[in-house]
Amino acid sequence: MVTKMETMEQLLKEAIENYKDSPTGEIREKDTAYCKIELHCDKPFKAVRDSAIDAGTILEEDEEKDIVNLLIKGGTAKMSSVLVVARVQAGQVEFASYFHEGLISQHAAKKTLETFVNAVKCY
Repeated sequence: MVTKMETMEQLLKEAIENYKDSPTGEIREKDTAYCKIELHCDKPFKAVRDSAIDAGTILEEDEEKDIVNLLIKGGTAKMSSVLVVARVQAGQVEFASYFHEGLISQHAAKKTLETFVNAVKCY
């Protein structure tokens, strides 16, 4: 388990910095989405990880920290990558997603996160 509890915002920013070529400045609210669900199953980490395998490309999987980071194709015509961070804690799963929106907002972070959360719920 994580000894120092990080917020989902901190985990998301860390994931963005790890997987993006250029440094990340301010993360805009319109580029992110967050949610939390109750997951009633024997192995919630396995449910999240297996759903991540089906949904996209896993970037990091740490069962000790109960964290899964992944990229899922989203946005217009599913041509862009959306970063999703999931943390499992005692039957609860917290999610955060990031997509750098351009001038025309696609709401890719929110829409992709909703799709992934539904997949986890149906696992």
